[in-house]
Amino acid sequence: GRVLHVLPTIFEVSVVSALLARNCGFAFSAVTICTLSMYAAYTFVVTQMRTHIRRAQNKAENHASQLFNDALINYETIKYFNATGHEERRYDQALQTYESAALKTQLSLSALNFGQSLIYSVGL
Repeated sequence: GRVLHVLPTIFEVSVVSALLARNCGFAFSAVTICTLSMYAAYTFVVTQMRTHIRRAQNKAENHASQLFNDALINYETIKYFNATGHEERRYDQALQTYESAALKTQLSLSALNFGQSLIYSVGL
């Protein structure tokens, strides 16, 4: 599947670079190829990193949801054994973990967007 996306892109970049080299000079073409290469490499590396961060966020969200649902289902038992405070602390901890993971996800997205913009701007 990825080959079908990559090969046409490589072909298009090659054709456009050849046209740029012929019409605007080799330096212009070289800058374009370097910019596209750095953009693609940066995007690939950061996206791989973000995948792990996003998985951690999903795991934290699922854990918090499970705790919440368990507390609702077992409401009477929790009240009977006077465990409300304990359940609140568990859920609060799960929410803090989720909040931290969500913040990391947002920061990594910002880093991706900033880096892409920087590479593109330097290439211009």
